[in-house]
Amino acid sequence: MFAAVLVAAALSVSVQEDTIDPLEQMIASTEAVQTDLNPRFRGMGPWSAAEFAGEERRRASRGNVFGNMFSGQGARAQWTVTQGGSFTDAPIAATCEGGQSQFQFGWVGFDRNELGFICTFTRGGTAVEDRFELAVSRSRNPLRQLMANERAAELHWQGRVLRLETARLSGVGLPTGRVPGYVIRDENGIAIAGMDYQRAQPLLYLPPVGSEDREAALVAALSVGFFMDPANQE
Repeated sequence: MFAAVLVAAALSVSVQEDTIDPLEQMIASTEAVQTDLNPRFRGMGPWSAAEFAGEERRRASRGNVFGNMFSGQGARAQWTVTQGGSFTDAPIAATCEGGQSQFQFGWVGFDRNELGFICTFTRGGTAVEDRFELAVSRSRNPLRQLMANERAAELHWQGRVLRLETARLSGVGLPTGRVPGYVIRDENGIAIAGMDYQRAQPLLYLPPVGSEDREAALVAALSVGFFMDPANQE
């Protein structure tokens, strides 16, 4: 009888663990970091988030739409991380703009544009092979384009690959066409970080101080955070 009770209790715990929302679990296990980023406006100047800081400069053409969002007149961004963690001794600089995708994105379930928003990096003034790519859904139907705010991204960073997907981390889901935020997953598909656009200023969910994922997650979040997505400009 006692053994049966133990088995039933174990099964109950297992079922509870299986029903935990992975995004809620991520939010509960990370540090919520308020930032001074604003992805809706052109920016130039300093930025900060937790112990990290740097400079940013970005722009996007007025009236930019999905058809030309990656053209020469589309979104561009340059930003640095010069303080915090290993970046204090080896700062990074990112240059981001539209370009031809090099990543396969075999895990993406939507029809994507052949062009993407690309970030390349230098570290300590030297070019590195690390690279970020953001893919967007493609549709010639204006109504479907309004409703399809799907995005996916990969950050190849110091031998690692982090994946980003659009996700709602707060608020009520309405079909506005806006991008509500991103969840950031590691190589095993586990949600380790996120960015919530639903606030006046984006809220980052970063792995705790001391985690080996913290700096990579920050770079991934900044890469989408400095992207002036046309879907979020109205």
